[in-house]
Amino acid sequence: MPSSAEAAIEAALDCARSTPHRALELLAEVPSEERTPRADLAEGLARRLLGELVPSTRLLERAAADAQDPRLRGIVLRSLAFNYEELGRAGDADAAIEESISLLEGYERSLSILQRAFLAIARGRYRDAFAALEEAASGIDPETDPNTYLLVLHNRAVVAMETGRYRRAAADLDRAHGLAVEVGDLPAAADAALHRSQVAAWLGRIPEALGWFRRSRELRKRLGRPDPVGHMEHAIVLVEAGLDTDAELVLREALPHLAAADRRAQAHLLLGRLALGRGEPETAAAEARRARDLVLDDSRFHREADALEARAAVAAHPGELASVRRLVDAAAAHRAAGELLSARSLLVDAAVAFADLGRLDDAEAALRRAGSGRSGPLRLQVRWWFARARLRHAAGRRAAAWRALEAAVRRLERHLEGLGAPDLRARALDEFAPLFRLGVDLAVDAGAATRVVRWIERTRLLTLPLPADADPELEALRATLRRLGGTTDPETRRRRLRLERRVVALAHEREGGDPARRAAPRPPSARPETHTEILYAEGASGLVAVVSDSGGRRLHPLPEATALQPLLDHLAAAFGRLSRHQTSPRSVAAAVASIGDLVARLREGLVTPLEADSPPVVVLPTGWTRRVPWSLLFDEPPTVATLPGTGPRIAPLRPRRPVVVAASGLADAGSEARAVADLLGVSPTPAVRAEVLAACEDADLLHLATHGELRSDRPLLSALFLDDGPMHLLDLHERPRVPTVVVLAACGAGGPALGGPAGALGFAEVLVGRGSRVVIAPSYPVRDDLARRVVVGFYRHLGAGTPPGAALAAAGEDDDLVGLTARSFLCLAGT
Repeated sequence: MPSSAEAAIEAALDCARSTPHRALELLAEVPSEERTPRADLAEGLARRLLGELVPSTRLLERAAADAQDPRLRGIVLRSLAFNYEELGRAGDADAAIEESISLLEGYERSLSILQRAFLAIARGRYRDAFAALEEAASGIDPETDPNTYLLVLHNRAVVAMETGRYRRAAADLDRAHGLAVEVGDLPAAADAALHRSQVAAWLGRIPEALGWFRRSRELRKRLGRPDPVGHMEHAIVLVEAGLDTDAELVLREALPHLAAADRRAQAHLLLGRLALGRGEPETAAAEARRARDLVLDDSRFHREADALEARAAVAAHPGELASVRRLVDAAAAHRAAGELLSARSLLVDAAVAFADLGRLDDAEAALRRAGSGRSGPLRLQVRWWFARARLRHAAGRRAAAWRALEAAVRRLERHLEGLGAPDLRARALDEFAPLFRLGVDLAVDAGAATRVVRWIERTRLLTLPLPADADPELEALRATLRRLGGTTDPETRRRRLRLERRVVALAHEREGGDPARRAAPRPPSARPETHTEILYAEGASGLVAVVSDSGGRRLHPLPEATALQPLLDHLAAAFGRLSRHQTSPRSVAAAVASIGDLVARLREGLVTPLEADSPPVVVLPTGWTRRVPWSLLFDEPPTVATLPGTGPRIAPLRPRRPVVVAASGLADAGSEARAVADLLGVSPTPAVRAEVLAACEDADLLHLATHGELRSDRPLLSALFLDDGPMHLLDLHERPRVPTVVVLAACGAGGPALGGPAGALGFAEVLVGRGSRVVIAPSYPVRDDLARRVVVGFYRHLGAGTPPGAALAAAGEDDDLVGLTARSFLCLAGT
């Protein structure tokens, strides 16, 4: 039977790691002559937990020296190695852990190997850490010691993430999450879910990443713990998803509540990355310095700060070789630490920067060191192949550049197929804008007009939305959001903002639909024989137009056209003045004159140089040219299309199942609806969301007279306001079928909420992408009485057998102001 001293020592050992003060109380009762190495071990562990590292180390050293049992000495040395590492005595720590491993067997030996892994992680030696964790895992039974096995899985996943082994990390975190839930360890389950979201984000699986984060957040709520760290980690996922505004909002909210210096440093590095994305390299460099100052003794964060500063230097001084060299140096530091993915990413950036400087040998060397473009996260693969295309283009090897560019697009297609939300797809495409511009430049350099057309066709197909099925949980949240739509008190507004964030977050979690269900475009003709097709595309060198007609295809570089972009804002302001009901005749005349001048300048820059305005004309705008009111630039309004191969005009339509809807909040909506309904021979349908969505299933023409709102911050919540609340862009995206013709008589509903070189996102794009043949909507704010006269005139001509585009143009023949308004409407044709 053990003595009272021995019992006190064993009790102290049991509680040394959890209740150190109690352990010290128990040891104080042990006479000095009865103290053993186990007593010194217990006191050393307790004092370490209390932050008394030097006394703790002395006690553990004495326990190791006095221990006669090799097993006990090995256990003490394992704890001593940790103390040595904390004191900066790396050599002593290595010696202690290696002797511990040599002295122990079985389970205890595996624990010491696990400690070896922790030492390697602390020093950034991830390859050594991964090998040690693999060995430790083989000696720990998850059935008998699930907590330690969870520790192994979690750390092995973290190391796998740092070294770019994301699929291995995902497998370990899946197992860790399942095991933690099984044994009821909710904190471990929440941590596993949080890291699993990061892995999915780095693999480009954004919906999956957001879903895992939501699971982590729900677990932490059950624990009743505030989670600023979780919010900060959520920002990482949002950055990977291209949701920079949301990411910055989350970071700014979390930063004041982050206690640990390394967490604050990580937040500043993320803020710097966001600043770099906004084109603010000086701000990015400042955030990198803040991060470095917070963790003066942490080499990992110093490497990240150096990488951010190097990228900021290249952005601020693109012609400086020294800045590019800093990228290479930063990559070398990451590679030496085993952070292979970070190193590869930096080297890809360096390859592109070297190519910009004309240093092709250095660029090739950097790309070779970056590894292969056939492995790693899809986004990194896209960037690698883009860099290769840039190098081949710079070397004059156009065929090789095209092959590399095609490889990049194939990988981008795979990345996009995982994104169900159309705004995520649009933002992903915008991220790779240089890729699309390079394709245009390659075709222009070769003088290959047909290749420009095919390239734009290929890239525009990427923008078509994938179908999405309705989600009950999402629908319930949106129903609540609609009920709050008209309220203005502060508390309700705050609740509405929270709901908006939840709705959008849930929509972003949805995977991409089946590509086979996408509305398929018709195969384009090789070359138009009966009309003129004008395609506008953005290259890195500026805008280019391709004119196609029965005589062939011709390239027209328009390098000075980019300077016309600001005119579009002035044009919107002028139409805004016309939309005011109390505008004086003098102000109306001034606005009309301004519009005339602006339109003349746009025509001179975009149409006149082409000598191709003989009707019928089809215009295919991309990038910023999507905002141009093309009907105002031609004598006979053209058809505006999304893809090459669209006919010059939609054939005359005689709708058999028209539906007319007018919201009561619009001043002239009632009279407009009655007039339109009389012309179409139907009765107006109530402006209720359920009725309108049902009409999408059955109608071949849908007319909506209502107020509208385009939102660039949350494009999915762009809305058309009905009597029972808003109908969002997300509602239309989910429709399995949409009407052949849709008329949105809502201010600005024809404009894009998001725009980019590959394509835009707005009501018109979603409807055409889902299968509408033509969408008509005002591109600018429109006075209600003018809108009514335009749409009534449109339907009168449509009923007489005039095609939709021509019917719209003819709607204002009897009045100059109505005619100007009619020509400001978008008439977008599908295929």
